[in-house]
Amino acid sequence: SPDAGRWLAWGIILLIAAGAWWIHLHWGISASMVAIMAGAIVGTAAPLGRGATSEAGRIVRWLVPPAIVLKGAGLDLGMVGSVGLPALGVIIAGILVAVGAAWIAGRALGLGRRTTFLIGVGTGFCGNSAIFAMAPLVRADEEDMGVSVGTINFYGLLVMLALPFLGAALGTSAQSF
Repeated sequence: SPDAGRWLAWGIILLIAAGAWWIHLHWGISASMVAIMAGAIVGTAAPLGRGATSEAGRIVRWLVPPAIVLKGAGLDLGMVGSVGLPALGVIIAGILVAVGAAWIAGRALGLGRRTTFLIGVGTGFCGNSAIFAMAPLVRADEEDMGVSVGTINFYGLLVMLALPFLGAALGTSAQSF
């Protein structure tokens, strides 16, 4: 039955996630890498049936994009706990400013909503990873993706080349800047 496939998929995903987290806690191996590898092995080696496989794919497509975005945003709860709750506010404010500024600039330049949104999440979170994670959710086409990725990479390169000069102009050493 469809419900049996759904429950089987959720159960396997939760077991893989719990196992990956346990391995991370005890051996320091990336939980996401363990989960990806385990999911690939289970998905190809275990006869789950069409319903469970389809449901697992749907769940993964639903869970992975926000996980990539949160990881890229640096929302590590341990770090927030050690630095303090105000750090979380600074992170969220920075993301909102970046996404908002990209939205305003993109709309002023006549870019489409999807392209503007993808540039915003690419700017506010983790660049291309956020764009690739969010693109399926907004049904972005190849042009949306090309413009978004190109924009993020162009401005990222520009900033990377400008930062040493900015640091020198501010009189900071390479280590402190």
